Amino acid sequence: MVEKQLHYERAYRALRRVRVIVRYVSESLASTIVAISRNITPLYHFAILTLIGVFLFLVTYETLRKPTVVIEPIPTPQELHELGYTPRVVADRISDGSKKYTVSAPSSMEGMPIDYSLLDVDIVLASVGVSIKSVSAYLRELVGLDHTAVSGEILFDRRQEHVSLRLRLDRKEILYQQCEFSEACMDKLFLQGGYEITKNIKPFLLASYHYDQDEKDKVKEIIGFIYANHFGTEDYVRAVNLEGIMRLDENQIDKAISLFERVIRLDPNSSFAYNNWGIALKNQDNPDWDGAIEKYKRAIEIDPDRAFAYINWGAALARQENPDWDGAIEKYRRA
Repeated sequence: MVEKQLHYERAYRALRRVRVIVRYVSESLASTIVAISRNITPLYHFAILTLIGVFLFLVTYETLRKPTVVIEPIPTPQELHELGYTPRVVADRISDGSKKYTVSAPSSMEGMPIDYSLLDVDIVLASVGVSIKSVSAYLRELVGLDHTAVSGEILFDRRQEHVSLRLRLDRKEILYQQCEFSEACMDKLFLQGGYEITKNIKPFLLASYHYDQDEKDKVKEIIGFIYANHFGTEDYVRAVNLEGIMRLDENQIDKAISLFERVIRLDPNSSFAYNNWGIALKNQDNPDWDGAIEKYKRAIEIDPDRAFAYINWGAALARQENPDWDGAIEKYRRA
């Protein structure tokens, strides 16, 4: 009964936000029309309204299309509230913690383990204010689209001066951690909270982050987590590819090739797997240049903008038994 009541309350808040944003848009449109009506014809009125309507539809559609993670305000005890750790501030700091792991750039030019198309999850804060993202999050909940809620609380042990952070993802506990209260302790809790949210929402981003930091044990840990909990997802396919890259780093060429072949079986249009497969073929004791070039070609057929495939293709043309210098230069220019 309580859960149903909470659902109705959230739905009611969502509808109120929709009403506010609709009223805001309507008033803005009205004022715009009044401002320009003295100087343009009715035909222009219609054209401008049509353009505005299309723009609003595209913005709303793009926002609703993305899976959304909403971090609810995290309740805090009065002692911490008075020190500035309000529920809203805590949620904001945890959100910032998760973003640390979504901005890591790849360090391996050939492997390129991370693809920025993965950054397709909006992490927003539940708010009483009006924003496209926060309203869209509630609309997603109303219509049953992909929507994940993060909730939790901070506890304070006055006797031992320990502070604890508990986080739940859709009511499933994903973190309980405590430390002796200090500013450094709070920073650590917020960062760990962001880490756990990222691990459960887009774990491959963490694997790529740790790979970029040359933390191979952490990479293996996250890949194992993905294999156990995210079978068949995009993260799973990319984790197999990343394991193949790590095998390449360790010069385990045959194992790397088998992993890239596995990626292709899971996703026949995986351009990065074909590119990495080509790298493995040219890294063999007896380089298979023709086979490598074939894989680079296939990667480019799938994704004509994959610059690394052009670079690797050019390198293969230059290093094969009968170098094709003109062809290599042309591929480098294409990259």
